[in-house]
Amino acid sequence: AMDKDGRLYSWGFGAYGRLGLKTNKDQYTPQAIELFHEEPPPPNPDLPKFMQRQAPKIRAKQITCGDSASFAVVGEPYFCLYMWGITKKSGEAFMYPKQSIQVSGWRIRSVACGKTSTICSSKRTLITWGPSPTYGELGYGSGEGVKK
Repeated sequence: AMDKDGRLYSWGFGAYGRLGLKTNKDQYTPQAIELFHEEPPPPNPDLPKFMQRQAPKIRAKQITCGDSASFAVVGEPYFCLYMWGITKKSGEAFMYPKQSIQVSGWRIRSVACGKTSTICSSKRTLITWGPSPTYGELGYGSGEGVKK
């Protein structure tokens, strides 16, 4: 769940780290996902005033949950995607939100996912991934004329 300020909470079945709480234990009440509640450290007073900038907070602007993974889009000034859980059964599970470096070159605007496939968009690009397309869920068409 996301509150109006972009802070995230999760609860439920915790396998594969899908709750983003650094544990695989089940949670029966909403728990804060730490990364999205942290306050940035204060500026270093030993630096000259013109160099004292406080880092912006990391807050979600959109979230989606799949079968065993969750995703959060972070807006200004980061425009990035965080994920936790596991997206493929042979892959590594992340027990806490981790920035998705596979899409780090795009300014991510939105994300959606299902049981095995994920799709996210930037201003002019649609990015999809998941296991080999079975029912056209990745949007690659029938395979004719598609570069592989």
